[in-house]
Amino acid sequence: MIVYERSAAPAVRAAEWEIAGRRASARLMPYVGDAGTGARFDPLELRFLPRRGDARLQAGPSDPGAWEDAARRLPAGPLLLGPGCPAEEIHGSLRAALEGALRAGRGAYLLDAPAGVLPGGGAAAKARLGGAGDITALVSWTADGSWEGLLSTAASGSAPSGLLYPLFPGWTAQESVFSAALDAAAARGARFAVPLRPADDGDARRQAVEALSGVDPAGADRLFERLHHRDWASELPAAEAVFAREASRRGLTILPPRPVWEGESAGNANAADRLERVARERRENEPLSARYLAAARWVDECGRDLAAIHREGNFRKIFPFDGEIAAAAQAALGGSR
Repeated sequence: MIVYERSAAPAVRAAEWEIAGRRASARLMPYVGDAGTGARFDPLELRFLPRRGDARLQAGPSDPGAWEDAARRLPAGPLLLGPGCPAEEIHGSLRAALEGALRAGRGAYLLDAPAGVLPGGGAAAKARLGGAGDITALVSWTADGSWEGLLSTAASGSAPSGLLYPLFPGWTAQESVFSAALDAAAARGARFAVPLRPADDGDARRQAVEALSGVDPAGADRLFERLHHRDWASELPAAEAVFAREASRRGLTILPPRPVWEGESAGNANAADRLERVARERRENEPLSARYLAAARWVDECGRDLAAIHREGNFRKIFPFDGEIAAAAQAALGGSR
């Protein structure tokens, strides 16, 4: 039995989040807890979360105004909203959070939204929610295939949608397995499919074996041997490369579009997008990747039209990063000066 407790105040995490290679400046959590059937791969924790039918969840307010007030106080940049839950039709907390974020002019990464949350019918329908921010819909992969229904729902709305897919050697990293997932994603209207490297700790490995055991007990035994007795993490870069090639063949990108928010200049949006893209490309060098993300945060928070400053020849005077990071930002703004 799932028990829902209504909260009058929005649940907010003001810390920065990284999801699917993108940076979110903060998170709105319409539901605190996780419930449902099947095993969902959490794209934030990078591990499977067993979803139970006997959970206790906190449902946030269904008043968009409460979420709007919360969103206006958060740091600049796109927000992460979600995940949703099976009882969204009853509680309406995720839709209220989305409406509130858009009214505050914020762009949003919307995670695992069920039916009735995303507006359909294009920009005009989205505008009826009361804001000018963009939405990007993200769908977590599940071992039981229930992600396909969520993706169909998301893709029927006005936002670009796609799949967040974990790569486990001996299971999901096999080309035949992820090719089938890419076919299903493309058929359901996905615009992108993001390969994710799972966490490599004992609990994450155990949770992956448990997730597979629910759909393929024999395969779970083989996966146990692979994850616990081989250096499987070293196989992931090659699997990612094949995944990227196959995604491209189906017209899918491997990075979700970055949602623009109300009032963000085109130059700033391009610079932040470029910095986040390079951060993902350089993630093998964690300190450098972190500096790229810090530069993207600076762009989001600067509050000035950087393209105009660049045209005046003053960008390097105010941008607090040098070397290749500054070069990447300037390339997005229109070349070096």
